[in-house]
Amino acid sequence: MRKSVFVLIITLLVVFACQADLLSDRIAELGREVDSFSAALEQAKLEMRDLDYNTLNAHVEALRLDLEKCTDLYAANQEDELYLLLGSITATLKDLQPMLYESLPVETRAMWVDRAMVESFFNINDIRRHLDQMQSINVNLIFIDVYNNGTSVYPSKVATQLRKIQLMYEGDDLLKDYITEAHQRGIEVHPMVRVFGIHNGAEYFIDSRAHWLDRTKDNNYTLANGFFWLNPVHPEVREYMINLLKELTENYDVDGIHLDYIRYDTDYGYSPYTRELFKSLFGVDPFDINTEEMEKTFTVFKTQFINKFVERAYFELKAIKPNLIVSAAVGSPYTWLKLEKAQDWVNWAENRIVHFVTPMSYRATAKEYLSVVNADITATEGKTYLYPGLGIYLVSDGISVVEQLIAAQGTSVSGQAIFSSTSVRASQYKALQDGPWKYPALPTFRDPQMAATVLLEYLSLRLEKFQESIGLDPALVGEYLQLINDVSGRIENAELRKWDTRDLRTPSEVEAQILEELISEISSLKRRVSRDSASGKLPKATADRIMRDLNQVEDLLKPLYYTSLPFVYHPTSIL
Repeated sequence: MRKSVFVLIITLLVVFACQADLLSDRIAELGREVDSFSAALEQAKLEMRDLDYNTLNAHVEALRLDLEKCTDLYAANQEDELYLLLGSITATLKDLQPMLYESLPVETRAMWVDRAMVESFFNINDIRRHLDQMQSINVNLIFIDVYNNGTSVYPSKVATQLRKIQLMYEGDDLLKDYITEAHQRGIEVHPMVRVFGIHNGAEYFIDSRAHWLDRTKDNNYTLANGFFWLNPVHPEVREYMINLLKELTENYDVDGIHLDYIRYDTDYGYSPYTRELFKSLFGVDPFDINTEEMEKTFTVFKTQFINKFVERAYFELKAIKPNLIVSAAVGSPYTWLKLEKAQDWVNWAENRIVHFVTPMSYRATAKEYLSVVNADITATEGKTYLYPGLGIYLVSDGISVVEQLIAAQGTSVSGQAIFSSTSVRASQYKALQDGPWKYPALPTFRDPQMAATVLLEYLSLRLEKFQESIGLDPALVGEYLQLINDVSGRIENAELRKWDTRDLRTPSEVEAQILEELISEISSLKRRVSRDSASGKLPKATADRIMRDLNQVEDLLKPLYYTSLPFVYHPTSIL
């Protein structure tokens, strides 16, 4: 019995000692985190991030005082109070992390609003609450799901309206109400249409238009994943979808049209209609393809129907509304989609039939996200605008979202899209509100010329603001300001066609020369930054940030330049 008591006492002493050590370690760990945050603030100055440094430094000082108090509480064995204070310090540090990242004045900030969210709108007040939330994080572009699984969310003469909305929505037209409310908040609305993919709701087509549905090699309408696909090869399908897109453009005050599921699943292509057409052209039934060369031919055959549909949609919709923006949600990375899903979206950029693409670059980590973003930037080659899509449903906390946004911000892209509003958590809203989407921003797809000008002006302002804290030579800063302001002035005063109204296939020798000179000037300025960085005149972090801003300006000009050159048709090919 005595031995048991002795062991218990020893055990308790060890537990208490370990607990004390853990508390001491936690205080020390938090001290290092505060030091790290303070160092990050200094790094932010070198990168000329426009932050509220006074408030952030005040937070750092308050945290240091709290840590001193923690040490005193630890010494006095006041563990209850100590635990509360440690928790408070931990929470504050977490809340401060998004504040290390600036909110840019020029940036496309898009949000996909999927069918689940749309079906939650029972009246206009629901729409208002939703859009107030979008406005609170300064979203400037919304892709709202208006046609999905064979049904529309608006009263359509082409498609069947979703029965739930017919019965439950307390208004005449959900889409009309949504657009009106979004415009009142300065948000563009680009209705999103699922073109060929159907996840649920194929019954309408099976019952009345089964010949519209494509089939697998096993002669099935659907795969194990439950997806059906309308057949892009069938002319009635293409006509149906074109009529739907035209209906939206003609009847609603839309700012753009956003195409989704604009691809051809390579497991499909074996409907009787497709087989007969392919056989008539190439002499082989797709069932009987047994060579790699003919398999490539079949893939190109299917891809061409997608490409031609996008082309037709672009020109027919622009004829209705000349300032309409036509875009598409596309797979990522590009090389995989081209081979596996017959979606050659770089070809759309090359043939000038989209204003921008939003690759669905959904990844769980910033590193993975950045990898596919860079791959798609390389594939696009500046021929159109590219706004990577971030799958917010894959990350659990706010800082992880911010880290992905910031990773892509470090590239040449001038905007991103989030999928989707349904998945955004409270902590993620707060991180966006406190960090990279804190203030309103000018979207870049409508008037990239103005966007480039504002971005250069912002660079000049930050050089002036941070030169003393960074320790830059005033004479050097003066030289940079002169160079940047000269380029900015020339971009602002250049007579260029606006992106949204220009005929993307009509060349302009005058514009091409102007843009070539402007891009050359930016390249010259980038070389100057590299030299000054190598010589130590510019800290590396400062040089990297200037280079990033110049890269974004350059990429804002590149599609303008590309569409000023003589048009050359690019046929579909296999990689």
